[in-house]
Amino acid sequence: MLFTSGTTGTPKGVVLSFEALRARINANIAIIGKASLARALVSLPTHFGHGLIGNSLTPLMAGGDIVLHPLGIPLANDLSRIIDQQDITFMSSVPAFWRMALTRSLRRPAGGSLVRVHVGSAPFSAELWSEVATWSGAEVVNCYGATETANWIAGASSRDDGIADGLVGKMWGGDAAVMDEGGSIQHRGAGEIIIRSPSFMSGYLDRPDLTAAALHQGWYRTGDRGSIDEHGRLWLTGRIKDEINRAGFKVQPAEIDAMLERNPAVAEACVFGIGDALGGEAVAAAIRLKTGAAASPHSLQAWCLERVRREAVPERWFFVSEIPRTARGKVSRDAVRRQLAEKAVAGASHRDIAAPAPCGEDPAIAAVAPTARTAVELAWTEVLGRDSYIADLALNQTGGDSLDAMRMWLLIERTFGRRLLMDVLEADPTPSQLSAAIERQLCAAAVKPSQSVFLMLPAEGDSPTLSHFRSVLKDQIRFVLIEYPGWREMIDAGAGFEALVDAAVAQICGQSRENECCLLAGYSFGGLVAVETARRLAERGRQVGFLGLIDTRVERPPDTGEKRSVSRPMKIVGKIISALILVSAFGPLKILGRLATRLPAKRAFTIEFMLNTRLRTRSLHRLHLKPLELPITLYRSSEHPSTLLDNGWSAYCDRVAVVPIGGTHHSILEPPFLDSLRKRFLEAVEAARFRPTEN
Repeated sequence: MLFTSGTTGTPKGVVLSFEALRARINANIAIIGKASLARALVSLPTHFGHGLIGNSLTPLMAGGDIVLHPLGIPLANDLSRIIDQQDITFMSSVPAFWRMALTRSLRRPAGGSLVRVHVGSAPFSAELWSEVATWSGAEVVNCYGATETANWIAGASSRDDGIADGLVGKMWGGDAAVMDEGGSIQHRGAGEIIIRSPSFMSGYLDRPDLTAAALHQGWYRTGDRGSIDEHGRLWLTGRIKDEINRAGFKVQPAEIDAMLERNPAVAEACVFGIGDALGGEAVAAAIRLKTGAAASPHSLQAWCLERVRREAVPERWFFVSEIPRTARGKVSRDAVRRQLAEKAVAGASHRDIAAPAPCGEDPAIAAVAPTARTAVELAWTEVLGRDSYIADLALNQTGGDSLDAMRMWLLIERTFGRRLLMDVLEADPTPSQLSAAIERQLCAAAVKPSQSVFLMLPAEGDSPTLSHFRSVLKDQIRFVLIEYPGWREMIDAGAGFEALVDAAVAQICGQSRENECCLLAGYSFGGLVAVETARRLAERGRQVGFLGLIDTRVERPPDTGEKRSVSRPMKIVGKIISALILVSAFGPLKILGRLATRLPAKRAFTIEFMLNTRLRTRSLHRLHLKPLELPITLYRSSEHPSTLLDNGWSAYCDRVAVVPIGGTHHSILEPPFLDSLRKRFLEAVEAARFRPTEN
């Protein structure tokens, strides 16, 4: 028995017989082939049908192996490495996972083992389908199925059927038909998709009423609107049912309506699905408050979190004077969705969509503001605890340290799948202040600057001061941060500096046109990466119009991160890591890294931070600088000896322009020196846009 995604703690129990499961698994094996199922990566939880039957039981019953790995972000970050290292031949997941993985695992699998990829449980756009096919190099199948049918019942192959929105292919055993509004059943044409399959459930546990409602003349009513073409292929165009599919989690709007209307401030509620780039659909709610009552998205969201699981809590809120209804007086979810979602997208400031949010933001922001608050809540409570979140304590009053702040920030960025300006952490914000600051970033109406500068970070990554430097230039320059390989990739590459340069070159080439002039910059350690990246790009015939180094020295740069207080055991671990790196003992380092994942979250993060930072820093010992023909602009602090006015760069480049800024290696990014750095950096970038390149 498997349970559907219940939203209020009462999911439906789907009873599947042994014969139904055997029929489904045998059909899966026949379609996929035993060779493709030789080694499968389990990328979903095994407590629901897709993860259990599709990911696990199908390959095991085919005589193959399954590979288990921590799910979610850890798997997305290391996906290509895991595929190659484990010789993965098959995997199946949901679109939301692939949206995350394609932004985190930039390197494509190189081993050639991956044969087949299944994607299902939520709508799979043609654009994302194409991206997954390109990245994986495998046959990618858009699958269709339900818990009631014991996993997949149809699929469309990127190679055999082509890629198109809504295409889910032919049936894998059983029959499909369409039923029109009059109840007529046809094997071609459009209508509600209905299914007959030997893998169909016996019924819903102790709910004969629901079982009867799901059937029509022996056919299973899917609630999906679509069509069957002349080749027998199924196409989906939308859902007849109001069920919301949030990244594979099913939400029943009527149940959330009823719950919200139990809130003392709410007179009426209408929950509906709204398009979302990450999860496919987000849960939205239109709220009519009682006369004289007051509520905010934040207060209602907190109230919901105490009553239903997180996936069912609305992310976007609309406060209205009336909720649209049909001629018969029934609430029309489609009308609500059209009226409110379109206004939100247009940025309208009509009072009906102006949510009374606590931070005084513009009404046009109200529809997306809860998303930021949810991200902050999830990250803050995981790292710093729920008590400090509820009390709205300032960051420096939570008892956390700089590593906690960094870990929380990375969780927030991963939620959105993008980099955010982290200088907001300098002011030690409260959760509400942090949410408001992120909302402003996400909803900024300013036109993005057309000029991009690829920025290489210090070995330890981003920092609030470096983020603030980017923030003061955000209206003139779009900074693209280069992501460095993690410790696993560094070890696999022998901890060589070339691994960093390879990653930078790949990202720059992937995000710029071949004839585009590239502008590069780096701070501290990042300047060395920028120099070697510029050299590699020039060797490939790419144009490099600007190479700016912010206080980068030829010799090993100092640690640009603040001194972080760690416990004595962690200091000992740090010394062990440094010693192992020194003698290139990569095997023990891998074991240490894997063992760290079993530790409490903060210790695991600290060890991973040490591995990443120290492997990158140690890679400098394998860097051999060569003469560079490209000009360098060096923005220099006053910290270094006067005998090295150019920080040693004239030994490798005869066209070094030194721009004295002042301050120390750290304070060069802070007032009063920040204003001078901003002006001089912007002048050089703007000049580079109009200066002909020489490479």
